[in-house]
Amino acid sequence: FVRVRAQVLQFDGKSKVCLFVEDSGPGIPPEKRKDLFRRFQESLDTLGQGTGVGLNLSRKIVDLMGGSMYVDERYKSGVKGQPGTRIVIELNRAPIPARNESTPFLISALPQRSATPRFSDEGSGTEHFASTRTIGTDSECTDSVPTTAPGSLPPTASVLFVDDDRIIRKLASRAMAKALPGWLIREAASGETALSLTEAQDFDIIFMDQYMASVDQALKGTETVRAMRAKGVKSVICGLSANNIEEQFLEAGADAFLLKPFPCKVEEALHAVEDIWNSRGNSSPA
Repeated sequence: FVRVRAQVLQFDGKSKVCLFVEDSGPGIPPEKRKDLFRRFQESLDTLGQGTGVGLNLSRKIVDLMGGSMYVDERYKSGVKGQPGTRIVIELNRAPIPARNESTPFLISALPQRSATPRFSDEGSGTEHFASTRTIGTDSECTDSVPTTAPGSLPPTASVLFVDDDRIIRKLASRAMAKALPGWLIREAASGETALSLTEAQDFDIIFMDQYMASVDQALKGTETVRAMRAKGVKSVICGLSANNIEEQFLEAGADAFLLKPFPCKVEEALHAVEDIWNSRGNSSPA
């Protein structure tokens, strides 16, 4: 079986929501558990599926939300010969009170994390979608945000982040929002949309994912980079992928390559952007 459930537990007198993902499979060998959440771990299933990035990315998302994610070492599935596995996600949040007539459900009444910026998407939510945001203008973003861009980075710049996964786009945007106030970031969910945006606007840096299979026309990242260079796009372009395909991106015309997931921590995101910015040694690539 595979089972997903939620439960409210008490920690130090406070109620917190926990999520549990449980199964009755063969379990995870003890020697593998310490590396379970690292990137590119060898698959444990018989088919050898996956890239070894899913659990790593999931933990980064949970960390960004202020929670924790780990393996329950004491879990037993109850199925003979199948110890199973339980992944625990502690959300570090109290449960939302049940809705009733005296307490109407209001989104605005929910607790907000002061360090997490709000992002509103433009358009109808279709997959060929682009959104715009000026990073660092929300009052919620001011905590722990540098007042000036460090090192060789300018105080203002424009960035285009291309990925079909909305969560990955938002995580990257939030990380850069905290690290680089004043920068303008736009998002695109496909290579086709990215090409259209570069025809109307110059960008200093473009982050380009390789596989965007959720869209109909699905240009690969390397194909999009090649098309951009053919159109005369001068931006610094950084390829993104969970697989090490740096050579393919560089051959297509990219200037740099970064293994996914994009760093969520402010300091790590800052160093990544600075390295990419300096990949040409130019002060103003666009």
